[in-house]
Amino acid sequence: MPPRALLLVDLQNDFCAGGALAVPEGDSTVDVANRLIDWCQSRGEAVIASQDWHPANHGSFASQHGVEPYTPGQLDGLPQTFWPDHCVQNSEGAPITSVTEPKSDRSGVP
Repeated sequence: MPPRALLLVDLQNDFCAGGALAVPEGDSTVDVANRLIDWCQSRGEAVIASQDWHPANHGSFASQHGVEPYTPGQLDGLPQTFWPDHCVQNSEGAPITSVTEPKSDRSGVP
């Protein structure tokens, strides 16, 4: 069987209840993620997590354009929805939410 990995995509505080860009029922994914992390690690499979990570002045933020969040517009000549400020670097909303800490070696992974 080819190697397998669990990929957790943007499982962050700002996408959970009370976050700046909360996804409906986003918190419900945490228990499932924890069970999958444990299962994958018990089998020696990789667990990888992505993290949305924006500078405070990110061009997709509505606050940078003086418009309300979710306003459609253009950014660099391309269609863009202007989002609420979310997952700002080093903010309370940016960390991966409360999931089991992966036990794998992270050396060399940016």
